[in-house]
This record gives sequence, structure tokens and C-alpha cells, in this order.
Amino acid sequence: MITFSAILIHLYPTPAQATTYYVAPTGNDSNLCSQSQPCLTIGHGLSVAAGPGNALYVASGTYTENPNLTTGGSPSGGNFVVQGFAPGSSCSETASSDPFTPEGTNPAPTAKIVGQVQINASYVTFTCFDVTPNFALGRNYNYNSFTPQDAGIGVSTSSLTTITISENYVHKNTGGSGGGFGAIDPSGSGYYVFDYAIAAGCAGCRYALSNISVIHNFMRMGGGQIASMSCSGTCLFQDNEEYGGEADDNNFADGHDLDYNELENTSGVGGGVLSVLGNYMHGADQNFCGTSRHNCHTDCFEDGNWGAQNIVIDRNVCFNWNEGWYFWDCVNSACNTSDANRAHGTYTQIYNDVATNNIFAFGANEQADVCLDIWHGQFRFDNNSCWGAFSEASLNSDVLSYENNINVATYNGPGGVSQCTTPYGIDLEGGFSPEGTTFDVTNANIDWQDTTCTVPNSGLYVNDKRNVDPKWVSPGSYSNTPVASASGKDFHLQSSSPAIGAGSNLCGLFTDDLAGNTRPCGAFDIGPYMLLNASGPFPPTNLAVLAN
Repeated sequence: MITFSAILIHLYPTPAQATTYYVAPTGNDSNLCSQSQPCLTIGHGLSVAAGPGNALYVASGTYTENPNLTTGGSPSGGNFVVQGFAPGSSCSETASSDPFTPEGTNPAPTAKIVGQVQINASYVTFTCFDVTPNFALGRNYNYNSFTPQDAGIGVSTSSLTTITISENYVHKNTGGSGGGFGAIDPSGSGYYVFDYAIAAGCAGCRYALSNISVIHNFMRMGGGQIASMSCSGTCLFQDNEEYGGEADDNNFADGHDLDYNELENTSGVGGGVLSVLGNYMHGADQNFCGTSRHNCHTDCFEDGNWGAQNIVIDRNVCFNWNEGWYFWDCVNSACNTSDANRAHGTYTQIYNDVATNNIFAFGANEQADVCLDIWHGQFRFDNNSCWGAFSEASLNSDVLSYENNINVATYNGPGGVSQCTTPYGIDLEGGFSPEGTTFDVTNANIDWQDTTCTVPNSGLYVNDKRNVDPKWVSPGSYSNTPVASASGKDFHLQSSSPAIGAGSNLCGLFTDDLAGNTRPCGAFDIGPYMLLNASGPFPPTNLAVLAN
């Protein structure tokens, strides 16, 4: 008899025996890095342990060093794993009372690194570390110059593949006298400490990274982009929490870019997908930004100015933002100078991008607030909720679909003054420069809280529900101050909501809602959540196989 296990052994030859090595605060770098004779430093442990299938276990304690992973695993032998939890166990977690926290928990690693981590090898897994960067002062503020070498955890060499960064807690920077990211050099020279908590590539780097996974990390940032994903193939950014609450603690000047996420994918037509799924962004304080346009510029998702292709933004929640989704084509260096170089129909940088089932709430209530701002791109925007913005703008773009969205108070200009020139804030023609935008489908959106403006009964708005309360369960009061916790806020639909069963049928494009529940294949509920009947069975999720 040929057993099933024997067949698997025949198909997948067993790799060479993997070895686990050990690092501990009680160790010595003259030791063998074994369980009974651990090494003292992570750096030395890496030089001994790196190899296909091997693991380096770093015991609880504090390590003041800058680990650099220059040797990884292999396709046949597996990843080289560097982990902050004991073999056979798992990473410590702490429960969260915040209903929007991914997985309901945050990682709570006990192996602490004071310094920066660099990954310069393929086939690497780096998991369960508490990282506190300590950059020195002296970086000039020019966001194009910031690289993964300046990140708390950085994938900093191009053409790498198969890297997983998971279950880490990355704090704000402690270097320099200011004590945080964005600290101004006290010499008055205008230099700043600035950059990412986690960076896989960087804006404008055009790194040829593929199969990069950044999963379930907590990233805390004082100023600057919290995360960067620069991909040229299939990559994943999932279940991370990003908190930007300390931005105003560092006397950061107006006009600086403090985005939650920089995204870039250059995989091209038919290439791999950068999937941005189930992340939670919150806490950036907009109060210190002043009143002029473009101050702070805290975007939930911004492209890296070099390519945003095949990016899926699904099931994310973002609070305290200046712009929700901001992709702009900077080909020919024409970002802010001329629309002529972004002629409609010539999408060379931004195309085949999708945003579904997202919540964008508590915008900064400034004139530059835009929930959806795409310049010269091709995209879909379906089943999202936007609460508080100046408008939904699109410039010289091809909007394949704008359906089933809930827009609440998306009309606020400076001081909350209603922008009646963009009815209900839905400026689908692009208020800043309206030429060239086309819409394949606009249908079944709900627009609420703009009773002072009138809306035309023709054109793009004809199938919308205008001036209709979507009846969220418990959204709370609008605020543009930091929403450190979203306890008590619930954007699900009440049973009497007019959004129920009133949307377009998009089941041929996606099937889940924000909570991961399967939508019935029929008229969708409008917005990111479908109504769940608490008295009946919940739809199955993540069903891998069917059995009789």
C-alpha cells in the first residue's frame, strides 16, 4: 500500500535538517549559539545561524544594536526565520478593546531591539520583535531621499523576494534631543529625523521586490510615512495597525508629508497584485496643521509617484486623515505644474486599482481634505464609506465604477463651511481641474448631511439616494481630533437602513464585506458592511474545501 504521506515525500523531497540557534542577554558571542550556550548579540547570531530552514530564537531582553540580515534561506530549503518567541510557542499578544483593531489584538513582543533592523536577503522571516529606532539628527527634509535604511524595519536592497515581516511592535524614534520622529535639530539648521516604521522599498526607489508580506504589526510613528510598500510583483500588507498620534508632540512644521502608507506597484498589465487588506490607521492629530491647504497632508494611502498598478485596497479603516486615497501620476515631473502631461486616456503609471469595503472617517476638516483624489488614473471605488472631506475628486481619469458608497458630511471646507459648488461633496468631475474624467458606471450611492446644497436630478447623481440618512448603528460625533480609540463607534447598518439591498450587484467582482462576511449574490447592501441577521446563521468565511 502506498500511503498519502509517502506520496507527499515523493513529491516534496525533505530538505536538509534545519537547526535552531539561540541568543540571550545571558549569552556570550564566543559560545556556539546553542540552547545551552547562547550568543549574546543578534548580529553575531545572524552570522552563525543564517541558512535555509534555520531559525534564530532571540530570548526576552533588550538588545541595543542594528541587526542586518544579509543571508537568507532558499526556495528549496525554506526561509531563514528570526523570531522573538521560543520554538514551539507563539508571539505574545495583548487584547484590544478597540473594535477596529485587526484580529482584536496587538503583538506584545518581549525581545526588544533598540536600533534599526535591515533585511538585505531573500527568503527571510522576521517576527515578534519590539523595535525602537534611534536615528541621530541630521537628515534634511526631502522625502525622496528617505530610504528603507532609515526605517525601523527596512527591506533595503532591490530584487529581493519571499520576505515576511510579522507581529512586530515598532515604536517612534528616540534619537536626537526631540525624542521622536520629526524632531527639529536644536541647532536651527532645519534638519529632521524622519521616515518609516516599516519600509519594503521606498517612494521612487522602484525596487524589484516580490512576494513581500507585512502582516499583523503595530506601527507607532511621530511623524513621516508610517509604512512603505514598493513592489514589482505580488505583495501583501494585511492586518496591521498604524497609530500616528505623536505627530504634534515634535513641533513639526506645516507642509510636511505625514502619510500612513506609501504604496507602489510596477507589475504592469497582467502582473502581480499588491493587496492592502484589513488594516487600521488612526490617531494623527490634525489640530497643529494650521488652516492653509496641504498642511500635514496625512493620507491613508498615497502612491509612490512612480507607479500604482494592480493595487487592491480592501476592508481597511482609516481615521484622522487629510486625504483618504491619493494616487497621482508624476510622469514627466508634472505632479503639480501642468495637467497637459497627464492627458486623459494615457494611463502609464496608475491603472487597474481598486478600493472596496473601506471606511474613511474623521477627516481633518480642512480645505484640502479629499476622500478620493486620483489624478490621471484608471480605478474602481465601490462599497466604501467617507465621512468628512472637501470632495471626492478625480482628474483626467477613467472611473470604471463608483457604486454603493456612503458619503456623509463630505462637503466641509475651512471651518466646516459647506461647499455647495460640489453638491453633497461628490465632486466626481474633479473640482480642481475637471477636464477629461469619464465614468463607466455611477450608481446607488447614499449622500447625507448637506441640506444647504441642491443636487441635480440628472447625470451622475440620478441613481443616488440624496439627503438620506444611512442609519449607522452608532457612529458617534464627528471629530477631527485624534481618535485614539474607536470604542462605541459602529458603522454597521441598522435594520431600518435604506442601504439594505439597495446597491448594485457586484458579486462578480468581490464577495466579502469589511468584516469578511460573504455578501449574497444579488443587490448588495450599500457601504462597507452588509446587514447581519443576529438571529440567523452567519455566512461562512474562509471556507477552503467543500465536503459531502
